Amino acid sequence: MNKDNHDKIRKKYGSLVVDFVTAQSSDDAIYCLFQNLSLIFEYNDFFLQNAWNAFPRIKKLESSLNKIEKKIIALLNKRREFLSSLSYLLCTSLMEIKRYDRKNKLFTVLKGRVDERCNFQYFKEDVLSESSIKQYLNDNELNILKVYIETEEKILDFEKTFDGFDKINTIYINNIDIYWGHSEIEDIRWRIKLLLNGIASGRNLNESKIINRILLYYRECHPKIIISKDGILDEIPPFSEEALQEKPQLKMNNEETFSNWHMHYMIPVIYCLVQFLLTNQYPFLRLCDDCDNLYIKKNATTQRFCSSKCRMHFNSQKAIKSGKAKEYKRKKRLEGAKESYYG
Repeated sequence: MNKDNHDKIRKKYGSLVVDFVTAQSSDDAIYCLFQNLSLIFEYNDFFLQNAWNAFPRIKKLESSLNKIEKKIIALLNKRREFLSSLSYLLCTSLMEIKRYDRKNKLFTVLKGRVDERCNFQYFKEDVLSESSIKQYLNDNELNILKVYIETEEKILDFEKTFDGFDKINTIYINNIDIYWGHSEIEDIRWRIKLLLNGIASGRNLNESKIINRILLYYRECHPKIIISKDGILDEIPPFSEEALQEKPQLKMNNEETFSNWHMHYMIPVIYCLVQFLLTNQYPFLRLCDDCDNLYIKKNATTQRFCSSKCRMHFNSQKAIKSGKAKEYKRKKRLEGAKESYYG
């Protein structure tokens, strides 16, 4: 394969990643991923449906729930995410939050110590007040604690007033591995979008902290290097059509530990992102002048908008602000044109 074809394919890799990060939800992002993989790698006609059926979808899981029940599950998931973040922030103080007593506003924590061999061990369970926890956090981290406590209070309100709370809580607990995986997908989507926004705004990769984590993921993918038929070095993608149609393992052998099942789907994204960045194609990456959405320019021309809809909206707003639209309507009225003709 010559260099021009390589660059064209890698530009498609960029479009795959942009579609992934700009999708409305994690479910939509994975569906876009399957669609693009099928087109780029020319997978069989049954790939899209088979892969989609194998993917543990949130929409399928919540198809029978009403808006209030979905809101409760969103709060339960938000609580777990914030609790995980707080425990991570407190690990430098050798502590981990286990639970929060919403009624008495007390935190149960595990305190740890480092032994003579520099191994970390939890050795004591303790109960701390909100003010005691605050002593270990800086101003930015205190905001996470504030939102976490607000989330706990909202959950407590539902627990008191909503008759079906226990049933919804059971559904969440029984499927927490799926919700956890989707949270991880959303986190990776957010990080990649930050990276791409920076590139589209003209920032150098050296200015990004996220790229190092992306490259770490990429190295763990172990793409294989081969000599192609054209006699040049090439890489075999570290994922396969068959593997993506298989149901992921949601838990490890230890039922208390989540597997990294989301990486089953993130590997193609990480691979395509790095391949895209390896070429000179990423100057084609832009932010829309109207909606600020990411998109890939079709060619080297000055394309400022992600769609015709955004271009027309931007120009119409510009005309309104400048007074040109008002003047145009005035002229048309004087000419006797019907208002439906000119807006």
